[in-house]
Amino acid sequence: MKAYFLLILFYLLSYFSFAQNGHYYLTHYAPSFIDFEEQRVQTVQDNEGVMYFSNRKGVLKYNGKDWNLLETPSSVFSLAYAEKQNYLLVGGRNSLGYIQKDIYGDDQYFSLSEDHIIGLVSKISIVKNKAYILADGEVFIIDLNAKKIIGEYYEHIAQHLFTAMNEPYFIDEEQNIYLLKEQEAEVADIKLPDSTSIQFVADYNNKVVIGDSSGTWFQFDGLALDTLKNQNKKWLKESAPHQIISLNDSLNIIATEKGGAVIYNLFSGDIDFYLNYTTGLPDSEIKGIGKDKYGGIWFAHEYGFSRTNHLTPLRNYALYEGLEGNILSAIEFDGRLFTGTSEGLYELAKIDKFKEVDKVVKLRKRRKSKDFIAYQAKEKELAKLSEKELKKQIKEVEEEEEDAIKDFEKDEKKLRRKWRKEQRKKLKEAKKENKDLDVDKWKKEQEELFEKEALARKEKMNSTTIATIKKKTAVVKKPVRKYEYYYEVKKDKELILQSTKYKYKVIPEIEAKCRILQKIDTFLVVGSNKGTALISPNGDLQWLNQFNVQTLHVSEKTNELIVADENGDIWAKRLTKGGIWVNIDGVHNAQLSSINTIYIDQQDLLWLVNHEMIHCFSTHTDNKRDLVSSVNVNNPFGDDIGIWDKDSSETHFILHNGIYTFNKDLGTLENVSLKQKLKSSDQFRVLQGHDGIVWSYLKTGWTPLLNGRHLSDEPTFYHLNQIPQIRAILPSEDPEKLWVITKGNQLFCYEYTESQIDNKHYDLNLATLKDMKGQKIPINDLDFSYRNNNFLFSFSQPQYEIDKEILYRFKLNDNPWSSWTKESHIPFHLLNSGKYALKVESGNGNGSIYSSYSLDFNIALPYWKKTWFYALELLFFSFLLVFSFKLNQSKRVNIWISKVLTYLTLIMVFAFLETVAQYYINLEPDPLLDFGIEASLAILLLPFENVFKKLIAFTRNTDSDTQRHSNELNNIKETNS
Repeated sequence: MKAYFLLILFYLLSYFSFAQNGHYYLTHYAPSFIDFEEQRVQTVQDNEGVMYFSNRKGVLKYNGKDWNLLETPSSVFSLAYAEKQNYLLVGGRNSLGYIQKDIYGDDQYFSLSEDHIIGLVSKISIVKNKAYILADGEVFIIDLNAKKIIGEYYEHIAQHLFTAMNEPYFIDEEQNIYLLKEQEAEVADIKLPDSTSIQFVADYNNKVVIGDSSGTWFQFDGLALDTLKNQNKKWLKESAPHQIISLNDSLNIIATEKGGAVIYNLFSGDIDFYLNYTTGLPDSEIKGIGKDKYGGIWFAHEYGFSRTNHLTPLRNYALYEGLEGNILSAIEFDGRLFTGTSEGLYELAKIDKFKEVDKVVKLRKRRKSKDFIAYQAKEKELAKLSEKELKKQIKEVEEEEEDAIKDFEKDEKKLRRKWRKEQRKKLKEAKKENKDLDVDKWKKEQEELFEKEALARKEKMNSTTIATIKKKTAVVKKPVRKYEYYYEVKKDKELILQSTKYKYKVIPEIEAKCRILQKIDTFLVVGSNKGTALISPNGDLQWLNQFNVQTLHVSEKTNELIVADENGDIWAKRLTKGGIWVNIDGVHNAQLSSINTIYIDQQDLLWLVNHEMIHCFSTHTDNKRDLVSSVNVNNPFGDDIGIWDKDSSETHFILHNGIYTFNKDLGTLENVSLKQKLKSSDQFRVLQGHDGIVWSYLKTGWTPLLNGRHLSDEPTFYHLNQIPQIRAILPSEDPEKLWVITKGNQLFCYEYTESQIDNKHYDLNLATLKDMKGQKIPINDLDFSYRNNNFLFSFSQPQYEIDKEILYRFKLNDNPWSSWTKESHIPFHLLNSGKYALKVESGNGNGSIYSSYSLDFNIALPYWKKTWFYALELLFFSFLLVFSFKLNQSKRVNIWISKVLTYLTLIMVFAFLETVAQYYINLEPDPLLDFGIEASLAILLLPFENVFKKLIAFTRNTDSDTQRHSNELNNIKETNS
């Protein structure tokens, strides 16, 4: 019974030795203009998904593609985003303002503190339609809709500003909690314990967490003050936390000054995960943290920014200490993680909290100092006091010094507030006297004068009050003796304060290059350059051969182990139920110069493959396999050949130019999936898995090949594309996980079922609009003149997950969609007048649409194509026609003038008709085409022109004939008379 219990205990210990989640996948950014100095960094995100970070030189902006620095009047210490009003509040050193986009889509800074004297803005809290600003102990109130300061509060010196239950609160220097109402403050019924020494105050889920320097944490929700559980009080106290943000209902992330960041459960008090230098961050001093809309966590540190997504199913196992060499293989065996490297075999194991170390101890011998000799003269007098009374006197003197310093600082704050109040009045008067006053320069000069006076006051206080108190301290307090030091080394057990509870330990018996790790029965198989080793669950080691192992394969069905070395020699044996290894005959007849892949399919056929040839062996019968057939392979690029048959009745092979099956009767490969031949082997990669799955990469990313189908028939494993330079994809004991090894010496665990398709995407937006000269055009007015018909539309969509490459396409009106491209700038040239509908989509180019954006714009007609101009032309030409008729009927007008006017009228009428025809035909401008249209119209209108001309001439001739007949009648009458 006892042995059975010990067996269960051993199993549980071995299982829980691997019960941890790996390190988060981190992405690092290092923009060229970061300058944090010693300040905290605030992180916010706007409605479009763009990230903003406070910086000493302004505000850093990042849209997932480009970093920009937005200039401000001074260093920025606090940020807050007004979501309803859609602008960014910016608090700096003696400045307060906001950043908002102008009509061109550019970010512009506008000041809110021009008429106010404001100190260093350390906190901005937004409550409903108001913003509360903490600046050097004063609280300013901003109306977010009106964009102006509407009030201020300075009756009590505010030390910390926060929001709880949608109400603004502050804590004063005496640790009283106040509720702000308009410009008044009402003290809360709840008070912090008198012994509290506030280390940090952090907003959290519409509540506030207040941290004490002792490691005690409180939560205040506006109604009650609760003490939170803290199972890691010592670590958190020493790490100096300063900011908390919520990840979900139970988990939070805490930023510290010395210990990186931790994912922490506020309710249980347990640390779920450490994020610091040892787990992948460039630095353990975190200057600020932030969160984006889709689970991304941002860390600001001295070297820039880092981002992880706690929802991303990728965990890094290469960052644990103890691992040496390049990672070649990994496997879970008996509930433990084993990793093979170029230096040996390692196991990830739990670290003991204690370790024995050689501790250097500093020892000393007393040596009397002058101060101590002087103290001895008063020692008899002090000896009359009890130890309690003596401690009391010492404490009183020390407290007197602390109180003096606190009183001085209080007085200074009161003086500063009074000075600011007076400065506001002086500023108004100075503006009245000088309308061209440089306000910033005036403020700076006044600030410098005040700082000089404050420094003089501090020096005076140190030379008088503090000096007097220190003399009292010297009388009461026993001076420190001087010593001579020497050192000794002794063994001691030290409690290690670990940020990670696991590390790799080497398996000492295997000092070799461990290329492949697999399981057979209850044993771990290790394929190395020194041979094939077998490890039992209790750690016993057995060497099976001395091969320089190139590849190996284990058949779970038949318990066969087949090993090939670099020369093509084969070691093939079967493990019986009794634990005996039996030779497999016939396999040695392959006669391949090298073997890259060994595979036993579901029909129990054995396949030996290299870059040039495929050998097929019969099923296992009486410990023997016979060579059935061989085929040469056309493989000009020397690519690895993938082989698989999982979920399929046939065995398939993938080459650079398609997927094939093997015809054993003909001894040929038959193409079952014709694909266009690739130009380069770089476009195509195959990774052979140990579990009957081949992973193939072709344009869209990594995809497992099942049932003989190609990549496009299966969803892409998006997060695999996030991992650069993959060299191996291996199965896990958990069917929903994979192990991924990279050429960059990283080992990832990928829980792929969580992220087959991720539909969380930011919206696509129009960023800027320019003409072809590069001049920006207002994006809020899309009605353009006919002269402005060349455009460059620029779109933006934030994207922070590396695995999701964004492609764009567009269509204009009813034209077909353009092809997918990485370019987000869309040019249009020489567009005709009219109404246009532009639609833009973003996606992965393989069927998934991330977001879409539509806009309508209009290009006005030129004035000569507008109705009113045609009406004027018609009236004018009608007038000319009538005038031509009248002139032709008149006797007094010269016949040549009449003819010229007639022809001119005809030309203008036909030119008008030609313009109308061109407008309705609506062809692209082209000189040759224009000439052709004019010639065609001239030919078509020539008969009408002749008729029209004859009509005018006929009118004139008719009038002439009438006159001639009249004259003849008159002559006849005169003759008869």
